[in-house]
Amino acid sequence: MKTITKGNIIVEDIEIGDIHYEYDFGLGIKCEVITKPTKDQNGNWVWKSKNLKSNKIIEYLVNPEIIELRFNKKTDTLEMCMNKFFDIVFICNLK
Repeated sequence: MKTITKGNIIVEDIEIGDIHYEYDFGLGIKCEVITKPTKDQNGNWVWKSKNLKSNKIIEYLVNPEIIELRFNKKTDTLEMCMNKFFDIVFICNLK
């Protein structure tokens, strides 16, 4: 079974040097993959890309069991939710 990102990319097919674009909140950045995805000790896919404009490193983590990523406007947080009951497992403050 293949693991698919929110942007419908197959994680197992990502290669070093791949160019991808991230769009969020009306902004877009061009990135280059700098490490091939590998599984960490918890079974999550992890890899790194570089923002080609700022040269900042972006660390990615995809949990194959997560089924929703949502933005909470009331609290300005990004929440990753897993399983059909949407238990919140990660919250990122965007302020």
